[in-house]
Amino acid sequence: MINAIIKIVSEDYPTFVDMQRAIYYIYRLNTNKPLPVYCYGAYPPTVDNIINQINETMCNSSITPITYLRHFIISFPTNIAYSNTLCLFADSIAKLFCNEYQICYACHQNTDNLHFHYMVSAVSYIPTMNNLDNEIMSLYLTQMFALAETFGISLERKE
Repeated sequence: MINAIIKIVSEDYPTFVDMQRAIYYIYRLNTNKPLPVYCYGAYPPTVDNIINQINETMCNSSITPITYLRHFIISFPTNIAYSNTLCLFADSIAKLFCNEYQICYACHQNTDNLHFHYMVSAVSYIPTMNNLDNEIMSLYLTQMFALAETFGISLERKE
């Protein structure tokens, strides 16, 4: 079993610029080696489309949340290298959200440990769905823990 840590980032992204900066960060757009774009809910999958379509969803929402995004990170031990299994796991996590919320993610391998950043729209593109608040996020966390086990991964939540 691979031990991994999931951290829910407590930072809010209250403005368009904050959301844009966060998404640029996960894809390393301000470097000479940007990362591949992985997302659901934005087509074609480009950083600008992700940003614009999350913003459009936010602008069309009848309930304005305090943040554009929910951000979480899944980190693996230093001895774990990128593999097809981890890639499938990361994508499966994104697919949990994609039927209700736009989501994008990237894999950072430039630190001591490989980790995936996820940015999820705090507003659903389905008008009748609730915003992604702590209660709904808790339900998704339960699903993430169960999904991880099917990949031989033990997730532990860290604050």
